[in-house]
Amino acid sequence: MILGEKLLPAVPIYVLVSVVPESFGGLTTAALQRSSAFADLDQRNIEVLTKSDEMIDPELRTRQLQEKGQISHKVNIRNVWFELERMSEDDLVKVSTELEPRVPSDDHMLESNGQRVVRRTAADGSVLQTDRFRRDGTCVISDRRDLAEKGKRGGRLVTLFTREGRAVAQWRSLKQMYQSWMDMVIGDEESILIIDSAPTGGLFYDYQRDNVTMVQCIHTHHLRQMHRDVRSKNTVDVMRLLTHLDWFDAVAVLTRGQNEDFIESGVIATNSVVLPNMLVDPPRGEAAGHDRSRGVIVGRHASVKRLDHALTAIAIAADTAPDLYVDLYGHGAQSDKLATLTEQLGLGARVTQHGYDPRGKEQFKDASFTILCSKYEGFGLVLLEAMFGGCIPIAYDIDFGPSDLITDGVDGFLVPDGDVDALAAAIAKLHAMDEKQVARMRRAAIRRAREFSPKNVTKRWGSTLAEVRERRRTLRESSTTAELTSICVSDVGVRISAEVSGDGATEDCSVMVGWIGRGREAYGRVEAQARRYGNNLHVDATIDRNRLDAIEPGAVLDIYIDVLGEESWGRSRIASANSPMPEPHMGIAPYTTVGGSLSIGRVSPKR
Repeated sequence: MILGEKLLPAVPIYVLVSVVPESFGGLTTAALQRSSAFADLDQRNIEVLTKSDEMIDPELRTRQLQEKGQISHKVNIRNVWFELERMSEDDLVKVSTELEPRVPSDDHMLESNGQRVVRRTAADGSVLQTDRFRRDGTCVISDRRDLAEKGKRGGRLVTLFTREGRAVAQWRSLKQMYQSWMDMVIGDEESILIIDSAPTGGLFYDYQRDNVTMVQCIHTHHLRQMHRDVRSKNTVDVMRLLTHLDWFDAVAVLTRGQNEDFIESGVIATNSVVLPNMLVDPPRGEAAGHDRSRGVIVGRHASVKRLDHALTAIAIAADTAPDLYVDLYGHGAQSDKLATLTEQLGLGARVTQHGYDPRGKEQFKDASFTILCSKYEGFGLVLLEAMFGGCIPIAYDIDFGPSDLITDGVDGFLVPDGDVDALAAAIAKLHAMDEKQVARMRRAAIRRAREFSPKNVTKRWGSTLAEVRERRRTLRESSTTAELTSICVSDVGVRISAEVSGDGATEDCSVMVGWIGRGREAYGRVEAQARRYGNNLHVDATIDRNRLDAIEPGAVLDIYIDVLGEESWGRSRIASANSPMPEPHMGIAPYTTVGGSLSIGRVSPKR
């Protein structure tokens, strides 16, 4: 790098996560590693902002991580609760407020009694009020949730106090309080805000400021959590993020495949970018020589990793490669089951479980191959770690990651998802290859891994952020209404026609018809055709049957219309009380809700 060369836009960059706990996983690691690379490579200060009230002293946390070498000395961690508690009287009165502050009556205030946090609860145990106190015993924040009637949840008021007990700011939610603090942190200077936490993004998507470019990072394939074979649901905040990704100036996803999936599902419209994780701490030291018969697998022993497939494939491959053996590093809920399966397959002499070892990835330098057979991955950093060490990856071609990192037959092997025989065949093929072929693959794997160095990935971030700043816009929420004109259910899917009106329904807007599962088990959108009809837009869209068939029977889908303009965004339910509903067909049952809006029930089709 040329001395003084800047890789990133010359504006402050902030990184927002919920918390930096004492022990953390991949998402926080990726955010801190990226922040440190930005700071060190671009010679700048990076501030990591946190909102959790469970965050320990951020100044102490910063020093701890710096001493351990886990973050750069140019990275500083901050926390909203910590700073509001310690803020001077002069700064407290500068905090922006949503409401005109008024002091709660004495009977609404709680006593500290030496405690830092005091709660008032209802008979059922639900929290009605949380007051937080400074070390000197004065109240800093009172969060009351029974505003309408004392003793009964309803209405909310968050109040910020000076040490003298004067109310200086009030909000209807913690979200508004967080955003007011963010205004103090960023000020009026043009800045970039990178949000790494999905739940946090659900609270900040509407943080629209003329001087702030917002980028939301997606670390986990949250849509995958709504698939039948995973059977889990996203939290309220994550669903709020997924259903409002249009608001961000950019949405950064880790892989090309994940990006394509988000676009195909309609969750992302036009603002997505592919920015991979960086390989910050690759295996170190010189290899003693790759043992052609040795495999190393590093990762959690969880059902999603399908390590039983790896063991079965090893047992099959051992028929033609009798000297084959594998070391497993990691632990988890599946460890005992894997040990049992190892014995059942007669692999006791071939497979060794080492448990968790932070130096496990160092073993890649001496192994011939690694195996990845997960149901899905967010990125697959372990593949890069293996490739950097010259260990050849053999992976299922799954969502997402492997196909973005591996070129089949060049720097590793991709096999069909779930095909254990193909996995075994790839292991046996590698074992039988001559030394020159294997050495060529190892060199290719190392070259590929180096493409994800901190410098290379930071350069990609720099060029992308520059482009995003050029096209950034401040969105406002527009007022739109939609009324159903016709609906038809066929073997093809559900055809919906509606009239859309309001200040957001302009000729240059884009329109999408979407559905949100009430149980947070489904979300998607399809592009609609829109044409001017008097002062309104006439909208037509078809939701393909395969999109609806992928949703569990029993789900209830509320149907919306999204209208996205250059600087406006509107979402409205479709009023359907005046339109007849078709009969249920093949498990799809449209109906009008009690409130008069269109919904679709997923029912078990009659046989």
